Amino acid sequence: MNGHTIIGWADDVDVSRSVSPFDAPELGPWLTDPELIDKYDIIAGWKLDRIAVGSIYLNQMMAWCFDTKEKKSVEKSLVSVTENFDLTTWVGRMIANIIAGVAEAEWQIIKERNQGSRQKLMELGRWPGGRPIYGYKAVELPEGGYKLDVDPISSMILFEAISRTLGGEPLNRIVADFNERDILSPADYYRYATGQEVRGDPWDRATLRRILASPALRGFIMYEGKPFLKDDGTPVTVGPPLVSYEDHKRLVAVLDEAADRYRKQTRDRKDATPWLGALKCMDCGKNLVRQQSSRDYGKKEYVYYRCRDRCFTGLIRADILEELLETQFLETFGEAVVHKKVFFPSETHTVELEEALTRLDDLTAVLGKAGSENGRKRLERQILSLDERIAELEKMPIREARTEFVPTGTTFEELWASRDVLGRRDLLVQNGIYLEAKLEGKLPRSREPGALLHHIHIPDELKPIVEEASTA
Repeated sequence: MNGHTIIGWADDVDVSRSVSPFDAPELGPWLTDPELIDKYDIIAGWKLDRIAVGSIYLNQMMAWCFDTKEKKSVEKSLVSVTENFDLTTWVGRMIANIIAGVAEAEWQIIKERNQGSRQKLMELGRWPGGRPIYGYKAVELPEGGYKLDVDPISSMILFEAISRTLGGEPLNRIVADFNERDILSPADYYRYATGQEVRGDPWDRATLRRILASPALRGFIMYEGKPFLKDDGTPVTVGPPLVSYEDHKRLVAVLDEAADRYRKQTRDRKDATPWLGALKCMDCGKNLVRQQSSRDYGKKEYVYYRCRDRCFTGLIRADILEELLETQFLETFGEAVVHKKVFFPSETHTVELEEALTRLDDLTAVLGKAGSENGRKRLERQILSLDERIAELEKMPIREARTEFVPTGTTFEELWASRDVLGRRDLLVQNGIYLEAKLEGKLPRSREPGALLHHIHIPDELKPIVEEASTA
């Protein structure tokens, strides 16, 4: 209409109107990138609130226009296609602020209305929208609205993460494995499932821990980080539970314990014991620690192991004890097949049974008010069919959650050969394997070496595996 040339578009779809125009994904670069700023004179929008919502953001935009003119001698202007005002005059700026204030008030009303609608949906046990927690998907109900259901793909990855976490595997190792296998992160999987472009965001430890620790895994609607409660104080469920109360309580306990270890770990220290947890004192059962000493003014370095509580006198040479650990481990476990702990969630039909009983009560109440013979017969058929379904549900077995050992097809010797020192240590600690040792007969300041006693610990759950390998 005015003979201008359009050099670009800023199309910020699904961006909150509370976001500053300088932070908007599309518009922001046009306001902050020096190369883009020099290419245009006018920012035009259908309405002013499409550029900046509220008087604060509008005044920031007007100040930016004036500052840009002073610094670059390039005049910038804001134009609303449907609203007539001139920002170069104080009257125009006042009118623009009034329009911005009205737009901000309308936006606040819309936001409050949306919050009220979201609150009502949560009270009804409906999914209020947004991205479901990993492992779930939103499904539309015949009567309208949405609930959550188990997503067949992401839930399998989630169950694997739960199994490995309960099996004692560090979150960092699980995350690294997921990234190495190119498993889509929760954010990318949601983009993929909803037809959006996948960005390649990786898994990270904090995200995985947040998902595993969230009560949302039990099917609860979360509000401000906590389950949304009914009037009677019970959480509102919006989908089937992925884990039971007992399973999730155990999972959170494992995560908290792992978090404490993660904070206290010393594996990156130069003087840390690389085999921490895999070498223990035969008397007290506590970890043996490494100790370094030097002679000849630091020309010779010696490394030893000793009991933290000094249950035995003397020091055990590190090279001898570490070689003994490897030899004993490979002789005992080398040919045995590694088994991994797999978590199987509980299977119950409680939710479906409760829903069926509720529908039966509703139909029974309506049956007494039926006036026509045809209506009565139809209700009786529905009640009979529903009663048969309830009988089936009551007979279905309830399977408790369990952890099983599943063979991987890889022997301990093969896994040992493929790992570095820290990886081998993790292999031992995660499976509860360690070498007990102590020095006996070593007198203080004596040159007699003493007798080195040792014993490889075989966890009860691994004894059948080791016996099977030894008799094969």
